[in-house]
Amino acid sequence: MNSIAAAPKLDSRIPWVDVAKGIGIALVFYGHFVQRFIGLGVPAAAEQMRWIYSFHMPFFFLLVGYVYKDRGLSFEQFLKRQFLTRLVPVWVFSILTMFVWIGSEYAAGSSGWVERFGWQGLMRHCASETFAVVVQGRPSWNLLTWFLICLFVAEIWHFALHRWVRRNRYLVVSIVCVGAGVVLMDLYADSIHERVGARRHWWLATSSVAALWFYQVGILLRRLGWLNRSKSKLQLCVLTAAFLVVSLLTFNLNRSLGEQPLPVVLMVVAYYGNIGWFLVGSLAGTGFVIHLSRILSASRVLRYVGGITLVLMCLDGILHEFVNPAVAEFIARAVPTPHVLLLTGICAIGTVLSLLVCLPVNWLLERYVPFALGRSGRWRVRSSRPAPAGTESTGSR
Repeated sequence: MNSIAAAPKLDSRIPWVDVAKGIGIALVFYGHFVQRFIGLGVPAAAEQMRWIYSFHMPFFFLLVGYVYKDRGLSFEQFLKRQFLTRLVPVWVFSILTMFVWIGSEYAAGSSGWVERFGWQGLMRHCASETFAVVVQGRPSWNLLTWFLICLFVAEIWHFALHRWVRRNRYLVVSIVCVGAGVVLMDLYADSIHERVGARRHWWLATSSVAALWFYQVGILLRRLGWLNRSKSKLQLCVLTAAFLVVSLLTFNLNRSLGEQPLPVVLMVVAYYGNIGWFLVGSLAGTGFVIHLSRILSASRVLRYVGGITLVLMCLDGILHEFVNPAVAEFIARAVPTPHVLLLTGICAIGTVLSLLVCLPVNWLLERYVPFALGRSGRWRVRSSRPAPAGTESTGSR
């Protein structure tokens, strides 16, 4: 295979990538909203959640890899940059979620934490859970920040390998080896858990291996240039339909998931069910979203939403915990057994409204506390030396 010098250079934002991120985050919102109907006895909710969860997180890791750029940073510079852009948002949104939780517990009155354990007990709990976020890399307050923690660790793994995988043939070797690591960790998950217990998930160490696999597949796809080749609308429609059909026909074949109370792929705890069907489902779903986004690449709305996925994902963690349960319960009382089409329409409307609620919050954060999003200009890390010749260039992201 050729060296990465042959890869196409992308010097600005790629419209379809932002659109893909917009579609992806909408699926995240939809999946977390429809999940709340499962415990309320709505059968169609479980099927929809299973399909979305079969690929929506692998898709994001692959897409981040696709826009990877070798910036020629030293390890210290790289670590500082990742700390500011990945971990600072995790901690900021964790604290924000903690205050929302304190408010909800106070408002709960006699049934809340304050009434049962007192303010001192509440403060001890807050300190303990915040310690877990900062030291153990465990998303105790805002579950959805797990993605940024996992990405942080996966990117460190890749940085350790990045000099070696500058040629495609070595990148392929790395992908094969990392894939073998995913299989081995899945096969011996029970044994590992017996030895180290919950510590195996500290800093999402187990999940980061699969995340690295998708991340490096994304890098390889960009280098090969398959997604840069011009295709007609008809060709893109055919590919989109083909990937969708494969995704819909295979996501339910992952029968191993049936052993769990909530039978879905859960990358946060490195649970994939059958590895083979997991890879087929995740890549098929990812191919569907990517080709659909190429069809819709002119959509300004989706491009805007895709440009703020970080804050939207973190804010959805708050909605998922404090808002969605109450809304779903209210809807389930009004419509006890909604038809699948009605459920889909309800969840689609809920997704749109949730996104709209988040937009003014994003505006406030960008305007007054940009450091919360890792975007502060005075914190920007610049390379002290030029990037090696022939390395990737994907524009500022």
